[in-house]
Amino acid sequence: MPTYAAISHELHRNKRWLRHTSLAFSKTDTVAPLFVNELAAAVQAMPIAFVKQEQGFVLVVVMGLRPGENLLVSAEGKWLAEYMPVSYRSSPFVLLAVTGLEGQQVLCIDEGCVTEGAEGEPFFNENGEVTEAISEIFKLVKQFNASRQLTQNICAVLAEHDLISPWKIVLNNGVEEQSVAGLYKIDEAVLNTLSDEAFL
Repeated sequence: MPTYAAISHELHRNKRWLRHTSLAFSKTDTVAPLFVNELAAAVQAMPIAFVKQEQGFVLVVVMGLRPGENLLVSAEGKWLAEYMPVSYRSSPFVLLAVTGLEGQQVLCIDEGCVTEGAEGEPFFNENGEVTEAISEIFKLVKQFNASRQLTQNICAVLAEHDLISPWKIVLNNGVEEQSVAGLYKIDEAVLNTLSDEAFL
């Protein structure tokens, strides 16, 4: 599991960061989180599902059907689908909440991608300001994270109306059948019986 640190002058003024040249780090991810404002693009490129977590259902893209399988990343670490979730596009950066400050978030980086050598890209320019690259990444994650709460709210409303049900998938390799557990989908039968009020 990566360890993240908030980007700051104190920690990163004289350090550099390394871009991922490969997606090999995601080769064992079977699902990845999805924000609602990614949905229109993602649904054209890969299956969309829900997974159940402690806080409720979470919207995800499905990249494999067996544990540790990601069919959308090649053996060489190249992305194979037409759309890449923002969680991968912005890696090794994430936007995380500030403890004790509700609604406040800071840009953080996976500490494994920080270096003190000459390799990589600087966090700050000579004037002590964040570089354009860091600024652009911050804009990207901020744009998509703005819909995080909306995505959670949508999932909660769908669950409230019993619209999310287990997705029964069975794999058959010609020798044996194997059930895929943990994925959920929209229950079309329930959707078709919603009252006008609930539908709206």
